Amino acid sequence: MSVKHTLFARLSIGLFLSLFISSAALAAESGWAEDRMQVDLGLDEDGKTAPEAFVPFDWGDGWSSGLGFRSRQSDSNDTLTGYTDSRFGTSVSEDRLRLNIFTYENKDSDAYWAFGADIEQITIDQTEFGYFQMPNPYAPNPAVAGEYVAFDSQIDVVVTRPNIFTDYTSKGDAVDFRVGLSVSPTSNFSVDQETRFVPLISTTGTSSGTDTLDLSYELTLELEYKTGGSVNIGIGYYYEFLPITYDIATLNNTADGFNTQTIDREQVTTRTAVRIIFNKPISGNLKPVIGYIIEDIETTDVSSGSSETESKNIISFGLESRF
Repeated sequence: MSVKHTLFARLSIGLFLSLFISSAALAAESGWAEDRMQVDLGLDEDGKTAPEAFVPFDWGDGWSSGLGFRSRQSDSNDTLTGYTDSRFGTSVSEDRLRLNIFTYENKDSDAYWAFGADIEQITIDQTEFGYFQMPNPYAPNPAVAGEYVAFDSQIDVVVTRPNIFTDYTSKGDAVDFRVGLSVSPTSNFSVDQETRFVPLISTTGTSSGTDTLDLSYELTLELEYKTGGSVNIGIGYYYEFLPITYDIATLNNTADGFNTQTIDREQVTTRTAVRIIFNKPISGNLKPVIGYIIEDIETTDVSSGSSETESKNIISFGLESRF
């Protein structure tokens, strides 16, 4: 299931990116709105792609709709605490699809408010795999003391949430800027997991379920400094809070079966971007952009208070018309 899903997601992203680039090229001759538009392809320090795009369609009189996506991938490896010989790796892919149902903005002046609503789907596929040696002696089950165990676990998470957002835009001779807030009062959540411990347990541990999640939100700040020359400088800051709670199957204390463990986490993602915006448009108001993005994802275990942070540096290039 997860392999098919990941392959489908990668193919979908490639297709969407091609469609978005084609749409951007025709923006000046069709109903595509160029305000808030971006089509970017990013590469992180490991060579993994991180595409991001949003293409709005102008309905007239200040109303628009749009379609967007963002994707990221990461890999890591470490040792297991409490085992003398162990190694495990983690591979995570995250895909976000966003359907902007409507946005309304009144542009009668250079300073204006906008508001709208989205439906967003966040798909997270996490694979863990590795090995460890059982402690020797092992009092809860002496029969497995010193035995080597191979394990793998696949967790597929889907979050579907409505977003209500508002932002304020101001355009000036030297600087354009926008500050915004997006709030999701609740989210629908589903999880499917399969895990194996070989040769300890002959069966596969599974867990699945659906639930609702608490409030999540995102803060954004974007500005463009007009140098008066051939390039402008863009700066963006994005802060997202996302709570995630679900149950998984884990190895029990006697290493002969599975227990159910509740994972209760809070994920905070911050993204800081600096962009070089070339002032010669490719089509309409769409301009070539080269950017550098620092992304930090801090995941906190609510029950223990412990946290870990994953950082990525991303180089991006594409076409944008944010203002």
